[in-house]
Amino acid sequence: MIVAGAVLNVPVYHIMTNWIKPGDVNFSREQMENFLLPNLSLLQRGEWPPEEVETGYAEIDAASIQHHSASTAYFTRACEIAAEIGSRLNQCGKYQRIIRELNCVQGDPGRLAQAYNLDMDSFNILWNKLLIYISGWRRKRVSFKRWVKSEVKI
Repeated sequence: MIVAGAVLNVPVYHIMTNWIKPGDVNFSREQMENFLLPNLSLLQRGEWPPEEVETGYAEIDAASIQHHSASTAYFTRACEIAAEIGSRLNQCGKYQRIIRELNCVQGDPGRLAQAYNLDMDSFNILWNKLLIYISGWRRKRVSFKRWVKSEVKI
């Protein structure tokens, strides 16, 4: 029970300078690389990463907490975005592991390059193609493998 005038200790997360509102998601490469993929596990749980972030606890006046009703549950948009990202990653086939490990769990690029028998230059090219493939307002209609084969060489 929250008593008016009480002060709550609420944990606050790390500083996030690239925070975006749920309504502003357009799946651009920048959003995918810097916000959506690193926060994919939160989004899958139906949580939107908080905007204001510091280390420690923030004091919040319990009387200032407002309750609002909406036509959809608070977690709906986060789950929708996570599902869309999941679908895009699934279209990458075996290469989705690269994105999941590098951007979602901060994996080691050198180890992944080795796992795919690639030198770092080839690995970086593959990484960039993967990011281009999963980015954009609409999902690609073909698999990553087919998209790479049909890509116009410059």
